[in-house]
Amino acid sequence: MSAPPTIPTKLTVRVGDKLVYVDRNELRQMLATPNHPNVTVLGNGAKVVHVDSLKCTTLKTKSEDEAERLLVTWAKYESVVSRTSVQFCLANTRTCAQAEIVEWASGHQPSTPMLWVTGAAGMGKTSIALSVARACERKDILAGTFFFDGKSTPKTESKLNTYFVRALAQEMSRRVPDLKELNSVLHAIRNDNDIFSKPVQEQMDKLILKPLRDCKAGTKNISSLVIAIDGLDHLVGAGGDGYTSKDCRELLVALRKACVDSSFPLRVMVSSRPEGVIKDFFSTAGRDISTTVNIEDLKADEDIASFYKDAFENIQDHFPDLPGDWPGNNVIEALVKRASGRFGAANTIMEYISGDRPSRNVLLKRLDCAVGRGTDSMEERSLAHLLEIGGR
Repeated sequence: MSAPPTIPTKLTVRVGDKLVYVDRNELRQMLATPNHPNVTVLGNGAKVVHVDSLKCTTLKTKSEDEAERLLVTWAKYESVVSRTSVQFCLANTRTCAQAEIVEWASGHQPSTPMLWVTGAAGMGKTSIALSVARACERKDILAGTFFFDGKSTPKTESKLNTYFVRALAQEMSRRVPDLKELNSVLHAIRNDNDIFSKPVQEQMDKLILKPLRDCKAGTKNISSLVIAIDGLDHLVGAGGDGYTSKDCRELLVALRKACVDSSFPLRVMVSSRPEGVIKDFFSTAGRDISTTVNIEDLKADEDIASFYKDAFENIQDHFPDLPGDWPGNNVIEALVKRASGRFGAANTIMEYISGDRPSRNVLLKRLDCAVGRGTDSMEERSLAHLLEIGGR
C-alpha cells in the first residue's frame, strides 16, 4: 500500500481538533484528501484566519455552498412586513376574506388546488395574503411563500427564472421534513449546475416535483401544505422592471402543470390585481382547477372604519388633550367615504394626516383638509396627488 501524500505543515492550520489544508497556488481553500491520516474534512461553520500570510475566509462544505444558492430572503412573507409599510390585517378586519381562504387552505378536501384572490389596487390584497400566510404557518401547513414587489426585487435578479422556483425550493426544503432529510433539492442542484438558467417549468420539475416524488413515501402529509404567492401583477404592471406578460403566463402555466401532477399534492394561493394575462389564465386554462375570491365583493367600509379608529387612538396617545371621542363618527364616516373601499387610500390619508409627527395645529389642519373642510388649496392638491400616486 502506498504512503499517503505529504502535506506541508505551513499549509495547514488546526481548527479545534481538525487540520485544514490550504492550497496557496490557487489562492483558495481546499479540503485535503479525506483519507489522509493527519487531516479531517472541515465541518460546518469553522473559520480560519491567517496561514503563512494567506487570509482565509469561512470554509464551507459543498452542501453549504449549494444551499446558499437557494437563498432569496426578500421574497418571504416575513420580509415584506419588516421592510415595507404593508402589514398584517388589523384585528377583526377582513375576517370574512381570511376565513374563506384559510378554510380552503386547511380543509380536508378543497374543491380546487388553486385559489385566486383578486381585486382592484388598494383593496388590501397583500395584507390579506400576509395574514393568511401567518395563519397557515401557525397551523403548520405553510410550504412556502413568494411576495413579488417590483420596488424591492434586486436588479441583479431581474429574470423570473433566476429566483422564483429557487425561493420556493428553499422554503420547501426547510419546511417539509422529508425534503430536508433527503436533501433532494440540493441533489438536484448538484446534478445540474446551470439549473437557474433553465426555464421555470424545467426548474419546477427538477427542484420541486422530483424531490416531492422522492419523498412521497414519507410521513409528512404534504397534501395539506400551502404555497402563497402575492403581487403576481408586478410581472405585468406599468414599467414591469423588464418583465413581460409572457413571463407571467409561463409562471402560471408551470403552476397549473404542477397542480395537476399527482406528485404535487399541494395547494397554491395566488393574489393579484385582475391584470389581463392573469385574468385570462384563470378564466381559461386555469378555470377548471381554481376558485376565485374577489375581495371587491366583500364590503370593506366597516374594516376601513376600524382601521381609522385604531389609527386615531394611537394619535391620541401623543395628544392627550384631545377629546375622548375625537375625531367623532362624522369625521370617520367622511374619511371612509373618501377611501372608496380602498385600504391603500385609507392608509395614504392617515399617513398624510399624521406623517412627520406634526404639531397639534398642523394635525387638525390636515384632518380638516382630508374631510373636505380645509381652506388651503395647496394642501388639498397635495393630498389629491398623494392619493393618485400612493392610494391606488
